Amino acid sequence: MRKLVALVVIAVIASSILFGNRLIVNRTHSLPVGLYYWSDVPIKKGSIVLFKPDHSTPLEQLGIERGYEARALPLLKRVVALAGDVVTVSSSGVSINGQLLPNSAPLSHDEAGRPLAMAQLDQFRLRPDQAFLMGVTPTSWDSRYFGPVSVKLIRSRLKPLLTLDGW
Repeated sequence: MRKLVALVVIAVIASSILFGNRLIVNRTHSLPVGLYYWSDVPIKKGSIVLFKPDHSTPLEQLGIERGYEARALPLLKRVVALAGDVVTVSSSGVSINGQLLPNSAPLSHDEAGRPLAMAQLDQFRLRPDQAFLMGVTPTSWDSRYFGPVSVKLIRSRLKPLLTLDGW
């Protein structure tokens, strides 16, 4: 907990001196806890992005009701597929262009024991306006469950500056 407090203090000081309002503190488990810089670099596969879900959809409502996400806060996720990529989600995991991603199997139940349904995607080719997003942990609420997202909902690309995974 002390590391998190220290990180927040560093973030506030650094953001006001160096970056204005271009720093984000991630405290969720979807990506390593830490300090991320808001970048104007174009989004590509592997990018970490700030994603504002469409809260009008039933699956996003489920995420809010169960506490996976807060209504007002965007999510930080990694882009694993973009336009033209072929995505399959199965109980074995997520395959992008025929390659199974390691540790990508969707969970059948959340940490509270409630059932989770995976996205029904079998050899689904992403359109130019779509992206497939994932967190780095098995319990991340991401495209494995709510499917591809509109790239219009991606607010920015982020770059890690300081994370606790190495502390």
